[in-house]
Amino acid sequence: MNNFENYLVIGNNLENQGKYLVAYTMYLEALRYADSDSSNTLESYLKSYHQKITFNFSLLNCELKEQFITWIQQSNTKYCIVCLSHLFDNLDFAEWINNDNCIIYHWLSMKMSDDENGNTSCISGDITFDLIKNEYYELKFLIRRIEMQVSDAGDLSVFIKKHNLTNRGIDYMIRTTCFFPSVVYRELLNFFKNKKCDSDYRYFKMMSESAKDDFSSMPAVNIMEANHATGDFAVITAVSDENMYSECVYYINHLNVPNNCHLTIIPVRNASSMTEAYNIGCSQTNAKYKIYIHQDTMLVNHNLLFELLHVFESPEIGMAGVAGIKTMPESCIWWEGKDVDNYRNLYQDTVIKKGHTIINPFSEPYQKVCVLDGVFLATQYDIQWREDLFDGWHYYDMSQCMEFQKNRYSVVVANQSFPWCLHEQKCNKSLGDDFTRYQDVFRKEYGDFFYLK
Repeated sequence: MNNFENYLVIGNNLENQGKYLVAYTMYLEALRYADSDSSNTLESYLKSYHQKITFNFSLLNCELKEQFITWIQQSNTKYCIVCLSHLFDNLDFAEWINNDNCIIYHWLSMKMSDDENGNTSCISGDITFDLIKNEYYELKFLIRRIEMQVSDAGDLSVFIKKHNLTNRGIDYMIRTTCFFPSVVYRELLNFFKNKKCDSDYRYFKMMSESAKDDFSSMPAVNIMEANHATGDFAVITAVSDENMYSECVYYINHLNVPNNCHLTIIPVRNASSMTEAYNIGCSQTNAKYKIYIHQDTMLVNHNLLFELLHVFESPEIGMAGVAGIKTMPESCIWWEGKDVDNYRNLYQDTVIKKGHTIINPFSEPYQKVCVLDGVFLATQYDIQWREDLFDGWHYYDMSQCMEFQKNRYSVVVANQSFPWCLHEQKCNKSLGDDFTRYQDVFRKEYGDFFYLK
């Protein structure tokens, strides 16, 4: 069969299985190879096809993932990447593609980047999604460590050799993953130069010369001891994903700690809610300064603790964060507030895309706000988290901000020389029905308080 017939047959088979969107992408690919008569017939059919693409996207993502893994196992990776490329680019459906399918897309693109014909002989026939996910994140994290200056290229070179990865494949991951690709290219070319790997050195030298960073890299900061560094630190996290948390801990262990201070890492597993986890973690330490972070939050500013102490020099400040808003919107959804009241400064990576989210930068040490986002919360006083009201995973952060202010402490977004956090969040994450329920609880409990302020 020629290419037109090939894609058409695949599309028909998928359509018969009820996998309409996967089939649709195959039909679009078939159009590229169709003669005029076939093209007219297929285009006419596709005009009526859209009515089939109106159903549960969660179920559709599961079907896509299942089909992609089947294709990979059958060595039909070309069909897989064609389908995903249409979904991401031509059809602009990236806004609903879930995290798993995004990972497959980048992993396949990395594997196939060295061969325009889609030769993926290095992919095992018994591949599973778990293997794909593990390899994707391990490689991504090794590259990110170099970028954030907490590791050199040694571990990455071992990984490259183990998985038989090509320079072009590594280059693909650097370009799609890194905020500062020039930092990684420079480290790699120096590593291969020292190892006398001439071809690898020349390749990454060429990449280094053409690299362009989209963001400002980490500045060289002279660490100044804070005047009142008399308390210890604890980082508390609710843990459900051990691989992600392991990377989180790696960055915690590379923080610079003020003299005469100790840093304790406290994971809380099997908690039924974020408030329960944080109350348990708080009870396990006498540290004055407690930092509550998500398991997918990487503390990438090595001098974070010093900058945090500078903020907490004001005894009136009870809690500090990296994102928040001054005035509560009527919806009680903080990120729906007015832009002029919104303060954010953090790196975010959603697999689909990465970015430096910075809104309303300021020169003062901090800005007082009404509520903070729970990606990063630091306190210098202990107040019980409201397990009695928020027994799930939403509104725990906003509730705690209210509790601190009810106790006459200020809540602030901190100024940062370099973003404290990089959030490795999932893309297109649904808030779920619980969000609305806790939204109502929050409004009932605190509405009079923040509307009167």
